Amino acid sequence: EIKSLAIVPDGLLTYLPFDILLTAQSKSKAYYDQPFLLRKYATRNLFSASTLNTVAINKKSTTQYIGFAPNYESRVEIDSTQSQWSSFGPLNYNVDEVSFASEYFGGKIYTGSEATEDQFRSVSGLANLMHLSMHGFVNNDDPSFSAMIFTPDDSLKGLGYDHDGLLYLHELYNLPLIADLAVLSACETGGGKYTRGEGIVSLGKAFRYAGCENIVMSLWKVNDRTTAQLMQIFFRHLSVGMNKDEALRQAKLSFLSDPKNRHFTHPYYWSGFILSGDPLPLLGQKIPMYIYFAIGSVGILLTTLFLWYRKNKSSQRGAL
Repeated sequence: EIKSLAIVPDGLLTYLPFDILLTAQSKSKAYYDQPFLLRKYATRNLFSASTLNTVAINKKSTTQYIGFAPNYESRVEIDSTQSQWSSFGPLNYNVDEVSFASEYFGGKIYTGSEATEDQFRSVSGLANLMHLSMHGFVNNDDPSFSAMIFTPDDSLKGLGYDHDGLLYLHELYNLPLIADLAVLSACETGGGKYTRGEGIVSLGKAFRYAGCENIVMSLWKVNDRTTAQLMQIFFRHLSVGMNKDEALRQAKLSFLSDPKNRHFTHPYYWSGFILSGDPLPLLGQKIPMYIYFAIGSVGILLTTLFLWYRKNKSSQRGAL
């Protein structure tokens, strides 16, 4: 039985989350009641068909998890298109988001004034799981200047791209990343300009080139509150050894079925995040305790049956 789909989209289909395709006609007008493809299959995208044969390699990391949640208390003004300035205000749930993930994986989180670009550069090559909950933007005029926005560090102003608080797409190519999974919880990290023969030139693809084998990324400007809720469920499933694609699928299904989210069931709120890469559980993830319990229980049962068999056999020989 097929439970997971690997999709290599092309052209405009690269902007589509396949989860929202319908598998049947529906008379219901409610979004939460639609026969989405999500209800039947876990889906993941691939940048190319050749990555189907990629073998996951457990690279040496010194920590399981790092999370970044910058502070935008004072609005950040950025020339995001080289012709139009964009303003980025506070995120109310990004600190909660990385805190939830850290509860499941431990590791280290950097929030507020600690969540700087310089700090990211110093630790980004150490973690097996990387989680960035922040603002991001796409530059369609020059995709190499799409970026993720860290907490500005005024003391480093004027020292060039490496210290301006913006991690540009072109800078990612030179970073030695080893994470098995990078969760880019920011706007449009999987979006960008489509180039024939290259596909979408996105921040997510740049993380892949830098060494992250698997990426969770967004296709549009996502909602802060609903994203934090989705990510909490996703990380919980991931922490117990669930496949990456199934963990993301279950997070979306849980979000849709929660009565508290009846006003947020439009696909905009839950379908924007996709997984690119392999579906396997997180490399280096600890075996859940219930697995140890099950193995122990089976061992005790087999030992009891063996001892009973030997005792019964000895009794039969004594009677003879």
